[in-house]
Amino acid sequence: MSGQRRILGAMKRPPPPEFLRQASIHVRYEIEQLSNSYTLLRNAEWWAAINAPTYMAQTAHNALVESFATHVRNLDAFLHATPTGDDMWAGDWFAPGEWDSVREPLPFEALRAARRRVNKEIAHLTYARVEVGSPVWPHQEVVEHLRSDLFRFIDSVDPSLVADGFKGAAWQALPWPDQHPGPIVRADGSFMRPVATTGFGAS
Repeated sequence: MSGQRRILGAMKRPPPPEFLRQASIHVRYEIEQLSNSYTLLRNAEWWAAINAPTYMAQTAHNALVESFATHVRNLDAFLHATPTGDDMWAGDWFAPGEWDSVREPLPFEALRAARRRVNKEIAHLTYARVEVGSPVWPHQEVVEHLRSDLFRFIDSVDPSLVADGFKGAAWQALPWPDQHPGPIVRADGSFMRPVATTGFGAS
């Protein structure tokens, strides 16, 4: 642990291979949580089967929306942002400049918009929430573009720099866009309403 603290304090990139292998476990976790929260939000049968008061179901639903949005931000930053401090960055697993040639040339605008919304509406309590005007969260294009670059990372990364089983587990966990997408809605404030039982989001 003390060695890890020294690495984080100095944060010379790239971190040592053993540190990257340990960090890859957290990358896989982010992918799994993104996919799992997205799957649950789209599972209308699961929501319809919940035998709980509306406020409890709505709270659970909102928590999943927030989990999905947070993991979108984390993975978008991991893949596309310029790292600062001890931020994990996909480029750390590649030779200098190589990751830029592997991933999509430019981050997709929907991802940048999603990151801004998470920062303003979930990660911080801001007045910008008042101006949004809609509780609907975009997801179809966001998931597609994240999945595309996550696949490139998983496919191209040196197996010696990730934990055992990382490639197979991370590939299986990749989220897939819905063929028939409905809205993802976080109901709060004036938008509070019961959880839908047909489709997901608010009724």
